[in-house]
Amino acid sequence: MANPFAIRNFPTPKDSQLAGAYVPRHISDGIALIALFRGWSRSKYIREILMQAHEKQFKIVPEKNYIRTLAGWAQEEWDRRKEKNKSNPDSGWDSLNTVKIKFEGFRQEMLQQLILRGLSRSTIEKILDKVNQ
Repeated sequence: MANPFAIRNFPTPKDSQLAGAYVPRHISDGIALIALFRGWSRSKYIREILMQAHEKQFKIVPEKNYIRTLAGWAQEEWDRRKEKNKSNPDSGWDSLNTVKIKFEGFRQEMLQQLILRGLSRSTIEKILDKVNQ
């Protein structure tokens, strides 16, 4: 076993993004203890746990199912807004051009929400591509 008290620099893997969370102190202490025992950084240990959980979860429910469900929820929201406004003659949604403009605004709204949630561009595009006017 490597000496856990030796000073080392732990590299950050390329194509990675910080995904952080606050956890109870006893869990944080346990992570630090196990990482020290293995000669790893806490980041490497957490990364290993998350990668294993991610792989296990996507074996149970594939990524495409999450994308399809999220796109379905967005589609339901768009359809709800469209019907609500089309049934109101004062809303200005009576022309196809107006509906197209409103749909683009809705897509921008979705885009901003998905960016704030930290999704990659490719995942965002997969979701947005499934939502229809």
